Amino acid sequence: MNSTNHHHPRLFDRHAARPRPEEGLIQSGGYTHLVQIGSAADLPTLSDSQLWRKASQLQETVGTVAEYLFTKSNDPSGLTEYDEATVTDSKNPTPLAYLGVQQLLAGRIPYNLKMIRNLLSSVGKPMDDRKLQLEDVVGWLATAGKKRHDGPNKLVNDVQGQFISLLWNDLSHPPTVDLNPKHRFRTPDGRDNNIAGFPLFGAANQAYSRSVKPVHQVAPYVAEVEEMFDAILRRPPGYQGFTPHPAGISSLLVAFASIIVHDIFWTNGGSEVLGSGSDINSARHQESKKKESTGSARWQNLTSSYLSLDPLYGVSAAEQETVRDREQLGRGLLYNDSFASQRLLIMPPASCTLLVLFSRNHNRIARKILELNERGTWKKDLSGMSPEQLGQQDDEIFGTARHVNCGYYVGIILHDYLQSILNTVQADSDWMLDPRATVKNLLGSTPKAIGNSVSVEFNLLYRWHAPISWTQTQWIENRISRALPSRRWEDLNGDLFQKSFDILKKELNAQPGSEPKNWKLAKYEVEFTGQGPPELNDQGFYERDPETGKFRDEDLARTLKDSTYEVAGAFGARQVPTVMRWMECQAMRTSRDEWKVCSLNEFRAFLGLKEFETFLEWNADPSVAKAMQDLVGHPSNIPLHVGLHGEEAKEPRLGSGLCPNYTISRAILSDAVALVRGDRFYTDSATADTMTDWGFQDCQSDFRNGAYGGMLEKLIRNNLPDQYAFNDCALLFPFLVPHRSYSYMQGISPQKALDYAFQPPPQPSLGFKQVQRGGETWIYELSDTPKVEIERMRILFGLPRMNSNIKIVYDAVKQVISEQDASPIQVFIRSRIEQCSVKRSPTSCDETVDIARDVCSPLVTGFLAHIFGLVETGLHSQQLLLCALSDIYRYLTESPQITFKLRGAARVAASGLIFQIKYHIQACAAVRSVTGFIKKGASILSVGVLDVLEDSIKTLSGKPSIKHSHADTKAFYKALKAKNDAQTTPLSTEELAADCLRAVATLAYTIVNGTAHALDHLLPSSTVKSEENVKLRETLQSALEKYDANSPHGEEMYLKHALEGARLAHWIPDLRGLVVKTENQERQKDRPIGITDGEFRLDRDPSEYSRLLDVEGNCLPIFAKLVPKMIYEVFSLSKVRRSPGRQGELSKILITGMTASIPTMHLRYDGTRTQKETPKLANKNGNLRGKKANGCI
Repeated sequence: MNSTNHHHPRLFDRHAARPRPEEGLIQSGGYTHLVQIGSAADLPTLSDSQLWRKASQLQETVGTVAEYLFTKSNDPSGLTEYDEATVTDSKNPTPLAYLGVQQLLAGRIPYNLKMIRNLLSSVGKPMDDRKLQLEDVVGWLATAGKKRHDGPNKLVNDVQGQFISLLWNDLSHPPTVDLNPKHRFRTPDGRDNNIAGFPLFGAANQAYSRSVKPVHQVAPYVAEVEEMFDAILRRPPGYQGFTPHPAGISSLLVAFASIIVHDIFWTNGGSEVLGSGSDINSARHQESKKKESTGSARWQNLTSSYLSLDPLYGVSAAEQETVRDREQLGRGLLYNDSFASQRLLIMPPASCTLLVLFSRNHNRIARKILELNERGTWKKDLSGMSPEQLGQQDDEIFGTARHVNCGYYVGIILHDYLQSILNTVQADSDWMLDPRATVKNLLGSTPKAIGNSVSVEFNLLYRWHAPISWTQTQWIENRISRALPSRRWEDLNGDLFQKSFDILKKELNAQPGSEPKNWKLAKYEVEFTGQGPPELNDQGFYERDPETGKFRDEDLARTLKDSTYEVAGAFGARQVPTVMRWMECQAMRTSRDEWKVCSLNEFRAFLGLKEFETFLEWNADPSVAKAMQDLVGHPSNIPLHVGLHGEEAKEPRLGSGLCPNYTISRAILSDAVALVRGDRFYTDSATADTMTDWGFQDCQSDFRNGAYGGMLEKLIRNNLPDQYAFNDCALLFPFLVPHRSYSYMQGISPQKALDYAFQPPPQPSLGFKQVQRGGETWIYELSDTPKVEIERMRILFGLPRMNSNIKIVYDAVKQVISEQDASPIQVFIRSRIEQCSVKRSPTSCDETVDIARDVCSPLVTGFLAHIFGLVETGLHSQQLLLCALSDIYRYLTESPQITFKLRGAARVAASGLIFQIKYHIQACAAVRSVTGFIKKGASILSVGVLDVLEDSIKTLSGKPSIKHSHADTKAFYKALKAKNDAQTTPLSTEELAADCLRAVATLAYTIVNGTAHALDHLLPSSTVKSEENVKLRETLQSALEKYDANSPHGEEMYLKHALEGARLAHWIPDLRGLVVKTENQERQKDRPIGITDGEFRLDRDPSEYSRLLDVEGNCLPIFAKLVPKMIYEVFSLSKVRRSPGRQGELSKILITGMTASIPTMHLRYDGTRTQKETPKLANKNGNLRGKKANGCI
């Protein structure tokens, strides 16, 4: 055995041929180690046999070796750090095989396999810290990474490096968000988007960036820009020269693209640097300012490089002040229908119309977040606030509303805009390219929120003049011809263009000094003639309402619809209107002479695309390719601007809907990711903290809205109610011409196409409005609500026609409940309160119950399910049944809020309930044929199975129920059959079932909400003291002391309290305070039904409440059956009051996957005793009333 050149007196004896008996040799990594192992005679043994002694000696030897290899003991038998340094070679890492042996001897193999299995199971998922994966990795490093063995291991070092990178990349370096109030909201000029040392990065008045390094020399023989435009870009004259977009992109997309382009690009066309400039604060700049004034400042971008709706909000504090409504200081509002940028006035009016919708949306959001006031830091009553407080509150609400409004804006870009660009609708897909997503991998995460600065190359790329539609071209020509009557567009120059713009601004009342709130909108109406070109009517203007300052909804909707129905132009060579010649030539000249941008091939190389070697590669049209060859000589000489827009365009297909030029198609996706991902306010600062909880949810996409998550339909629907049908293709896919989007739906499946409509007829408005008349506030019903409900039920079930007489359903319900004993209802309420009450603190006797969610909702839905025979078993089935019925009711009765999703939810809910009702109707039907006998038998069997199943589940689960008998269900359907048979023309089973479903949905929604809002009014906040509240509590206390809930006087007294409470706190704002003053009359539009009265009175005539719950007055008898018992039981609780904070407020819980919500309001009471016992029921629920709760007396 070879010895080493190194000598250590303890380890090696180079003159010894073999080790002594108490020593052993260990060979590893090319070295021989001498280790003391002790004497075998000293080992504790159980036998004196030599075999046992040898085995024991081997055991100790292995243990000593393992201790040497895998511990850091200071035992003299091990190596010190000095020893290790002398016997190891850092240039020769430990082999992987040695590491495996080491882990085997350490007993780590099972743990390692488990660690690997856990890690593999978490690939692509968030780390589950309950699996202790982090600890497993640390444990492996602790055993495999010990210093006391043969040398460093590359695998261990690599894993440790990745582990450190993982921990480092968990946090932003440097942080992208801080708590500075100045950084909470967007600034007018876009500064402070990047807070990590570059506050002016991407702000307005900064220099354009350069993306590509230009190194290719401009050939001296390249033609002038005018020749390039005429040969490559110019559209042939007449309508025959216009090429419609091959994929059916609408002109509204071009209008929206104009907003985006003007949002991030505004080249300084003068000679003086404006604002801060690139180095405005430097002394050098101040000294050279006079010199610069004689040159060009086209290197400066006057707007920010962020998608921040600058055309609406302005690019500076001064411009922003022109649109902020300081007359209502403290509310964060904009002037009605106003926007800051004059530049878009020269664009076709659809762009300005979209800005008006964003303006309305801002005010809608600002009013809502002030109304909710989630943090309680704002004041709705502004009268007692100082100017400083008003200004601060105004800025906070304004900044928050802008956040949410910009959330809509970026949602439209990522969903509607990119959805149309990529043509994902054709694939029936709601997939979206979302740059905001957190992207993590083993190497860390992709950066975000670092800011953005737009470049000159993309300034040229976004000059989309080719897709301008035929009538948009006519509109622009008509505006510019005011200054150039000859219409010789070759003669157009900067002065004439500015003159035409000045004339237009004067006509729109937008001349210098005029405030945006007084601007008009240009008229834009298109008549589609079929075969020939569409005809434009642009004579006149849209005026504002002198009182509100708003434009008419109908005018705005007309502009949007006409822009949606008109197809845009195609991209590609020879598609730019001639009227744009001067603008295009100016851009080409600036890019060549001042910006000195790269060539087309250099730009393609920058994007990783193949460079063009021939002109036919650039454009397969031989005439275009030959023309470009004559102009520039070689493909490498093709200038960027004309090369981008003259290049061959893509054909429509999945993944290509915009069909732009090939290079543009690749570049716009990269730019979209940079613009959105680099913006702090769309990534790290897009939180519920900066937007409020409601605002954050309001600007989220809904993938069940029929538009595959599109946000533009939501913007239109919220701000132009009743102007579109909810399933109109023009609403759901406004960036596609409707016949194309409808054809996509037909191509997906004929059944899917039935959910959409092409040019649907207008729908009537539903709801109510308040009108001042004769010194009183009258409430009007807008339409014949029952007629609309019947039509919507017909559509919901796909019936060719539908007769209806819902009154017989309500009469049958009244007949059944008039014969019922009311005591089970009271038992249910008490037992439900007991079951759902929670004692939160061991030191308090107070108990808390959600009276709306856990008592009121199950009471009403359980009662109705019992009568109509609907299954409502399961842990939360009563709440889910309420949601299903609410979906149906809202679909039938609501107008502005009706959506594609709501119709779908109502259809699903109805399909799950209607068959149960049909079974009950058929079970009571008379037998007139063999088929009828079979149907009745099957229905009776089905009803029996459902009854047994429901009662069994209720009994086993211990849930309180109103009854376990279904005699009332049978009585109801027998009464219903008798009333239906008595009609001259009885209803069919389908029609009768539809009326039953409509009735139970109306009863459930109105009674639950009526009861909850009555309690909300009768339980005033403990922080609000008023004479009315004191008087109200005194009358209730007096009634509780005098009357039982089952006595006639008591029932009447509690019902009057409930009716007054529901009247004054009605869930529909326009019906609050309703006192019915008119009898039933012939239905007509805008029918008056009553006046408003805010006084709480208990002596009103019962007829004044007849239409409180529903406009037909059918729900009141059922309300009167249930609610007095609820009022009595709630107010008989000792020291009953609202829970503190937001839990004590009446609000709604939105159930995931549903459109409806459940009311919630927590009450608190003393659980040790009650104010009044009810002897009749005390034995059944004595443990709730007068009990000793957990030792509390």
